[in-house]
Amino acid sequence: MKREIIIGGLAVATAGALGYLALSPERTSKPLSLVEEVGVESTLEDKQKIENLLWEEWKDAERYSFCRGEAVINNSYEDPVLRDYGTLEHNSKELLLFDKEANKFFVVAREIEYSYDGRLNTQLGDLVVDVPVSESGSLSEVYAKNEMPIRIDYFGNFISTNPDTKADAWVYNTIGDESEMIGPRIGCAGIYFLDNSPGKDLLVDSEIVTIDRKCEETDINGSYDGDFSFTCATVEYTLARGMFEEVKAKEALQNDKADLPVSEAASEDSVEDVISGSDESTEDVDAQASGMDEVNEASAAAGASPMSDSEEIQKALDQIRRNMESSQ
Repeated sequence: MKREIIIGGLAVATAGALGYLALSPERTSKPLSLVEEVGVESTLEDKQKIENLLWEEWKDAERYSFCRGEAVINNSYEDPVLRDYGTLEHNSKELLLFDKEANKFFVVAREIEYSYDGRLNTQLGDLVVDVPVSESGSLSEVYAKNEMPIRIDYFGNFISTNPDTKADAWVYNTIGDESEMIGPRIGCAGIYFLDNSPGKDLLVDSEIVTIDRKCEETDINGSYDGDFSFTCATVEYTLARGMFEEVKAKEALQNDKADLPVSEAASEDSVEDVISGSDESTEDVDAQASGMDEVNEASAAAGASPMSDSEEIQKALDQIRRNMESSQ
């Protein structure tokens, strides 16, 4: 799984996550992208028919069951090289299919909420300036049979912490006054071994699956320290089909909106969303203004003339770019 943050000439790439082993001994080296390889992609005209046939097949309670799942990643992140640090939250609410013959849980539909609140720390003469970094995104996806990510594999004895999504760049990233659509930070990457010993994982024999792990990892971009948890409670077929159709409708609306020009897409937001967004923007501006007041006070104490907010942020970004270029 890969992430890129592009800010003018500033690029941060998360490569090498595949095959990475966490410091925890229970971490495995299986690939992060886990998808059942069955059949071939359908044509658009056959897609609905195949979907209906699949759901007819999934009525077989002797072989299949459904559960409503939730995977949560909460982490603090630090990159000592770029002086980038912050907190990450990744919440995936899912409809999962348990295939009793394959002995696997497949993600049939999911809705993800992601956010990152951080700072880029840079040196400006005698001053240290923190440039705010914010990332947020939401994603709704449903999957065809040959697309369904594997969440749990009992034969392989592992759970995948963050299976790949169909969409890549679905997170809105803002650093200072510059913005870009990117992929989410990885957080707890890869997979963990299952542990069915007493007091550990609560697995398939129960109506509820519960798995918790401490997440302490280091990759080429920095270190993560936090937690991963997964729960899944059984739901009956009719409710599962309704959940699937709801997420499917949200995905279609999401994709249609993504094709609109920015101004048109914004006009489709509800009044509540616009008001909420305005309130949040006001809070962000106030917070940044407060931070810049402190910088200006320090500048004045040092005998330097205070700069405006935009000048200060731009100067910090320029310094970060120079630091990146000198390290290459």
